[in-house]
Amino acid sequence: MKQFNDEWSDNLSEFKMLSFEEVSNGFEGNKNPLQGIKNLESAEYKDDEYINLKNLLDSIRLAYRNRSKMQYTFAKYFNDTPQMYIMDDSKNHIDISAKIALKNGSIKVSQNLGNDKPFMEVFFDSKQRLTYSLSFCYSGSRQVAIVLRTHSFKEYRNLLLYLGYGDVETDYDASKFFIREFTDFLKDTKNTADDLYKVYADLPKSFIVHIHLTTEKVVEHLKILTEVDDTGWFSWTKDTSSLLITVLAMFRDYDKVVDYLNENPKFVNEIYDNLDRHSEILGQPISNRILFASTLNLFTQQDQDAKTKITNVLTSYGNYYIESNILELNDTLNTIKGIVSFDWDFDYKDAIFLQQKRTVAKTRERPLIGQDGEPINDIATDETITVEENVDPGYFYNPMSPVTYFDKEGNSHLVTALFIKAIADEKEWAEVMHHIRIGGDIFAIILGVMTLGTTSGFSAVAIADLTLASVDLILMNEDVQKWLSDQGSAGKWFIENWDLIYAFVGAGIMSAVIMEGILIHGPALLERLKNIKNVKENYLTFTKQLEKLITELEAYRVRNSTNVIEEVVIVGEKNGLLKKLLKLVSSPQENLAFIVEDIVKKGLSVKKISQEKYEIFYKGFSIFEGGQYEAGAFLRKYFWKSLGKSTDELDKIIRKIKYDKFWKDGYDPDPTFIIWGSGKISHTKLWNNTIDDIISKGCEIKYSERNLAYGPSTIPGEPGRLILTEEASITALLHEAKHFLDDFKMGFPGMARLMENPKLRWSMEYDAYMTEIKFLRKNKEFETAKKLLENALDEKRYLEELYNIKF
Repeated sequence: MKQFNDEWSDNLSEFKMLSFEEVSNGFEGNKNPLQGIKNLESAEYKDDEYINLKNLLDSIRLAYRNRSKMQYTFAKYFNDTPQMYIMDDSKNHIDISAKIALKNGSIKVSQNLGNDKPFMEVFFDSKQRLTYSLSFCYSGSRQVAIVLRTHSFKEYRNLLLYLGYGDVETDYDASKFFIREFTDFLKDTKNTADDLYKVYADLPKSFIVHIHLTTEKVVEHLKILTEVDDTGWFSWTKDTSSLLITVLAMFRDYDKVVDYLNENPKFVNEIYDNLDRHSEILGQPISNRILFASTLNLFTQQDQDAKTKITNVLTSYGNYYIESNILELNDTLNTIKGIVSFDWDFDYKDAIFLQQKRTVAKTRERPLIGQDGEPINDIATDETITVEENVDPGYFYNPMSPVTYFDKEGNSHLVTALFIKAIADEKEWAEVMHHIRIGGDIFAIILGVMTLGTTSGFSAVAIADLTLASVDLILMNEDVQKWLSDQGSAGKWFIENWDLIYAFVGAGIMSAVIMEGILIHGPALLERLKNIKNVKENYLTFTKQLEKLITELEAYRVRNSTNVIEEVVIVGEKNGLLKKLLKLVSSPQENLAFIVEDIVKKGLSVKKISQEKYEIFYKGFSIFEGGQYEAGAFLRKYFWKSLGKSTDELDKIIRKIKYDKFWKDGYDPDPTFIIWGSGKISHTKLWNNTIDDIISKGCEIKYSERNLAYGPSTIPGEPGRLILTEEASITALLHEAKHFLDDFKMGFPGMARLMENPKLRWSMEYDAYMTEIKFLRKNKEFETAKKLLENALDEKRYLEELYNIKF
């Protein structure tokens, strides 16, 4: 429901999306992972820097935008000066090379079916550079006319966006192609360290959760990369795409990982010892050794029996501190004598050394010094000095040994011995709590639920609280995916999110957002699946697993009234921050426990974000920031309101936040969202029925961050595509569905016929708006209906000006 020209025009990138499914499926090469194909017909080529890249790419863009073939005259693209990059519309620098055939002709640039359509490849070239290419064929032939090449996925993505083909990282078909290629390569047993390094360094973070390798394979990669060069494949630069985190992200079975690392402490220490410098994570420089140890904390904490394996308690409370020898992992370790070891029989290089110490004030007598700087005879004075004392003799630890760390505030935390060493080596005791939590942030990055470079919180519920440890999920194969794709929108939601659900359960946590999605879509899907008779064994297995997952999540939601702190919390007093803030604004006579319980039941939670500042959350959204008294007062006002009234007010705050995020330009194409929110939640049954109906009639549905539109196909007789935001209201869906149904009734005449018929365009828009307006009037939402009527009139005025006509 954007302005009509945006909704139907060539400028909308979703309508120009290259059909990557057709590209990858139609291309018969890439039988071997990351290997290119050879041209099927001979031709002479120009393959150097003296090609006018800007003219060449602009010709492709123009032909694709006009939905026409590119009339190719090779001499037009010769250049007197070398050209090795372009700048795209967003001023991104794209290093690119081209190879062009020395034969004129017509070139196909569109996604239409045929052997001559463009195709993608990823391979290592003759110089062993990781290469991404896009090739164009002469029309009606498999002979390649143009090849465009980059040597990083980021530049390749920007190149495809520049040409107008869409986002290869987020498009389902395109990303599936690359995920398959990367997976096949990483499973190959012949990979060299150099090849592994290049692929891991370039692998987009968004693909990680969809690539499934065995624990043994990831360990093999770590070994190869660690052993090849002691100066460090893992010597990260100040970069958010650090190689080690990418490799660690490949682990899925955390029990196996912890067992392996426990049994191979030397391997852990070698990685740690190789790390140097800092990486920038969430906008802050963090020691790479601390990042590594923080991530291992999270692995260890997935062990349900970790607390029974704790080897010691170490503290920096008060005047206590912990000391480590930063050089101990090398030969100097063997010079330390008389040290007691913990945990296991080892050679000293497999160990790390930690010693609990403290500072003590002592009084000693010394001569009194006169003004001349000399001692005064027979006169002494007392002075206080601070000395260091050993609390224990120092011990050797397996780096993965669970240790209880007692912090300066008197709180305990389960961490690894290696984490204590990392903090001690870096002298980072003032920031220890930040470094404990950064492990959780990294974990969120690994699982794809938080973006590097942001500072937003991460909603997570520990698996121990969820009791999901008994839920044994399997990967969804293509057979199950095909079966679920026939089960309506709920089935498609699980197909799209199953990799993430699988990773969460394997990692021992559950995202609040994904949990909400499971509980919205799961029951309807489960009911549908249970009504199917005589299903195959693997379908039955999936159904049983889904039922158990839903049962556990629903039980958690019912029994658990605690707040979900918007960060990964390792240890903390239940509702401690709520008690602290509400105590400030409550009288001593009031029942504080009852007030806290009431606030928790209403779904409010709190997080301390700085020394004097607190953030309040509702359903995963930050709805208030302020000092401790202001935060307490905000919470307290909802104690006086009923549950229903509190829910209404808090939901409106969230909807306003979402509205401000998506429609910053002031134009509001979906005013219904403010009153009812997402149609998936406010009118679930009607939403699902509408989606199922239009899909059954051939409509393709895509989700976008901002667009609400229906685009008819450019090919007469073919159904079009409906584009929605994830938060679209129910009337927004009904509006766009009405466009599709009108197109359906007319037999899909095609974009051209609609564009050349202004009265038909306005008639379809009028009908779609009236569908929304009638629905709102029926529900007595007259003000919102009035806003939509104003939008309709704006649309009418625009069309009249565009076509110089009066309706």
